[in-house]
Amino acid sequence: MKQQSYEYWKKQLEQDEATLKELEEKGVKALSKYDIEIAHMGDAEEALETAIRLKKNHIKYDKERIAEFEAKGIQETLFS
Repeated sequence: MKQQSYEYWKKQLEQDEATLKELEEKGVKALSKYDIEIAHMGDAEEALETAIRLKKNHIKYDKERIAEFEAKGIQETLFS
């Protein structure tokens, strides 16, 4: 599997934070028909709770990857 770059994780974090903000602001309206009807058998509130929980986990993961790069030194990881 290809190792992702520092820039990749910074961009991913921005995207995930934007998605979380949209979920929190728009609520169920931010979800797809699939999210509600198929993945959660029509339970919109459960679908929203799951989407928010998953997105928060994605953000945590993104931040962990960024911290790894910063701990090693970003330049060192750019060429490895």
